[in-house]
Amino acid sequence: MKIEAGQVAVITGGASGIGLGLAERLARAGVRLVLADIEEGALNAAVSRLSGTGAEAIGVVTDVSRSEDFERLRDRALAAFGRVDIVVNNAGVVSAYGPLWEATLDDWRWVTNVNLWGVINGIRAFVPLLVAQGSGHVVNTASMAGLAVIPYNGVYNATKHAVVSITETLRGELDDCGTGVGATVVCPGIVPTKIHEAARNRPGGATEHEATNAKQMPKPASNAPSAALSVENVAEQIVAAIERNHLYLATNPGSFTVVEHRIARILEETAAPLR
Repeated sequence: MKIEAGQVAVITGGASGIGLGLAERLARAGVRLVLADIEEGALNAAVSRLSGTGAEAIGVVTDVSRSEDFERLRDRALAAFGRVDIVVNNAGVVSAYGPLWEATLDDWRWVTNVNLWGVINGIRAFVPLLVAQGSGHVVNTASMAGLAVIPYNGVYNATKHAVVSITETLRGELDDCGTGVGATVVCPGIVPTKIHEAARNRPGGATEHEATNAKQMPKPASNAPSAALSVENVAEQIVAAIERNHLYLATNPGSFTVVEHRIARILEETAAPLR
């Protein structure tokens, strides 16, 4: 799908980080923007910033864990621009890291509601629209934690693995049905965003552990790429993945080594049944 002026993109988590970086990149191509975010102040600031560059942009306060919020988001996008061409399910959070058996039920509910249900709700609200018009592209933001494992970040890992699987399934079905709609799963490595401050939006507020460790990151796997990549670089790669209809996008240098290491172990240990 070639990105062209006049198209419409809906981006969740659009007020900061990768979402805002992608919005700015698409705006330069003349794409009209519908930004969704749970933080109204940040959302208004992002829309104002984009509008100041001449972009056509609106903001819709959205809790991605709520299907009714997505239906309202879809309706607002159609009312404002009459169509949707690109859907980016990008909103994400991470809970305080630690051993998986110490994760609370509230940790599981919060992270799953945003990272997993945010993608599910986005697919349910927008993919029928894209299929009906016979064109468009869905971008789901996962993580390298969806292709490998970050120790002590098990809840996040689980949701991001699910996002990879959902996108693979979605893409297979879209292709098999000849819909003309593409799908990409984005798996960034280290990118300087505010995700490790996500507990500011946690229902009931940050836990004591999160409040004292807001900017601390879990130790990555020993073979994981350590170089950080800018949101601008990631946004440029997402645009390229949409236009080339790539299913997988691992943005950071060294990602191949991480995936190769995991697959090599899977192949070795599943080569034959144990006797």
